Amino acid sequence: MGRVVLVLADGLRPDAITRTDMPSLDALARMYTTALHATTVRPSRTVAALASLATGVAPATHGLIEPGLGFLKRLPALRPLARELSRGGVPSQVVTSELLPADRAVLWALTKAAGLGKYRSAGLRARDVARSALTLALGQDGIVFVYLNDCDRAG
Repeated sequence: MGRVVLVLADGLRPDAITRTDMPSLDALARMYTTALHATTVRPSRTVAALASLATGVAPATHGLIEPGLGFLKRLPALRPLARELSRGGVPSQVVTSELLPADRAVLWALTKAAGLGKYRSAGLRARDVARSALTLALGQDGIVFVYLNDCDRAG
């Protein structure tokens, strides 16, 4: 089957990744595939963008624009990527930094509703998240979503 690792750097434009400022991300970008021309959704909010990435539809369809669980009633009508991968026998996991309790509750609900196999929070810094993701990626086939929110938090 194989492994796919999708790194999501929230709040970071691709042109900000340089050898000088971000040598590790720059090295990854040079060695693997990078979405240099990716754009976000409107409204440009983390929850809206991640929900669109997970479901393949715009915020007007999935309804997740602000943090909260009100959108869950619409989720069964959608086809989240993780659920579709699971149906095909491809496991998926998410690795993030430590989240606040309220954010963890929302992510847990999303993880289950979207069909994700595992969710792991791993420290407070990107290097901790990357280390944990590497362990997962080396451990089994499937897809690992690595969510780095350092830039978004700093902004």
